[in-house]
Amino acid sequence: KQWYQRRVAITVGPIKHFNSAFAYFGADKKYRQGNDGEFLSLDETISKWLDDNKAGLEPNNTSCSLGNIVNGISKDLGFNKYLQRDGTLQEKIDDFIADLAQEFDFVLLTDYFDESLVLLKEQMGWEYQDIFFMKRFSTADRSRKDSELSQKNS
Repeated sequence: KQWYQRRVAITVGPIKHFNSAFAYFGADKKYRQGNDGEFLSLDETISKWLDDNKAGLEPNNTSCSLGNIVNGISKDLGFNKYLQRDGTLQEKIDDFIADLAQEFDFVLLTDYFDESLVLLKEQMGWEYQDIFFMKRFSTADRSRKDSELSQKNS
């Protein structure tokens, strides 16, 4: 085999990241209850939060919690340094995306880890044995669900 360097990034999907950061930074606590005292659904809570925080949602917001909730993955990949450049916001975003496309050969999403590995296998010319893995320390709930599913399919 011929060896060559590939740059790979692994990240969580943007929706899962948003929901996780939204809860982690406590953004949901203030907006969880509706006017009638009933608890709101996650979608209603996020909608209410977005309505109240429109001014803070600008991409150049340096607030730790808002910035991480809205642009967390971009910040992890280095978007903040692009905000210091001259040009419009759209030009900065376009430059950031173009540079990411040059820097990384492949991006795996943890939400679709199995599928991402199969695609990486194809890109790298690997065999299935090269991407074989076993889950360790999985939660009992997941194991139970897998067991129930296999029983239904039998």
